Amino acid sequence: MKSIKTLSFTLVLSLATQTGFGYNQATLDYVKTNKRLPVMGTSDEVGPCINNKNYDLSDATLTHVDLFEAYLPNANLSRAKLPKANLSHATLREAGFSKADLSEADLSEADLSNTILTETNLSNANLSKVNLSQSRLYRANLSNANLSEAVIVGATFFEANLSGANLSKVNLFKADLYGAILSNTNLSNKDLVQANLAMTNLSKADLSRANLSCAHLFGANLSEADVSKANLSHAELCKANLSNANLSNTELSINTKLNGTNLDNVDFSGSFYDSYDHNHSKVPVTKDWLNKQGALNVDSVIGIA
Repeated sequence: MKSIKTLSFTLVLSLATQTGFGYNQATLDYVKTNKRLPVMGTSDEVGPCINNKNYDLSDATLTHVDLFEAYLPNANLSRAKLPKANLSHATLREAGFSKADLSEADLSEADLSNTILTETNLSNANLSKVNLSQSRLYRANLSNANLSEAVIVGATFFEANLSGANLSKVNLFKADLYGAILSNTNLSNKDLVQANLAMTNLSKADLSRANLSCAHLFGANLSEADVSKANLSHAELCKANLSNANLSNTELSINTKLNGTNLDNVDFSGSFYDSYDHNHSKVPVTKDWLNKQGALNVDSVIGIA
């Protein structure tokens, strides 16, 4: 009688033959087996993982699969289901993950540069120290994912869900987060200079002490957000919703754009703006100044005259 190990290996080879050295449409349940997929054409059952370019894993179901240090550049993983997979230290650059399920997967220190992650489910995934540079994460679900120390230079998070994600030690300078969901996310002390946060949902987010200088926040939802002691000089907040937000002790500038911004019940106590005169005078924010900036619902603002 063949062992489970041998049977799984035979199944993999059989499916690979049927699909042209790929695993698409295959259902391989590796729950609690802690084995890796074998290298094609060898008898290596648990050693180094797949080392073939252009692998087609589309529509595959690989539950709990171990792809530690896998080399899968240019692989097609669109619509694949890899929940709780181990892809730690894997090389997956330029791979396609469109609509794939990688929820709770371990992708720590993996190379995902230049990958397509459109509508990919990465909720609760471990993405610590992952390389996402130049990747496209359009409408991806990264809720509660661990992105600590991730590299995201040039990555696009268009309408991605980052609610509750861990972004500690992530460089968000000039980050493209247009339309992203960042509600309840900790962005305290973050460098968000020139970041594209237009149309984002930042409700109840922690932006305290964040540097939002020259950030684009057009149409963003910052209701009930903590923006205290943040730097909003030169930021664009036109048509943003800041209702019930905390902007106490916040630094603005005469060039901060507030035209059409909803300031209903915003706390501006202790806030000031840089007048950019020859002394760079720090002038206390007043309701009169906010009205001149074109803000809305200024009468309900609290903490200032």
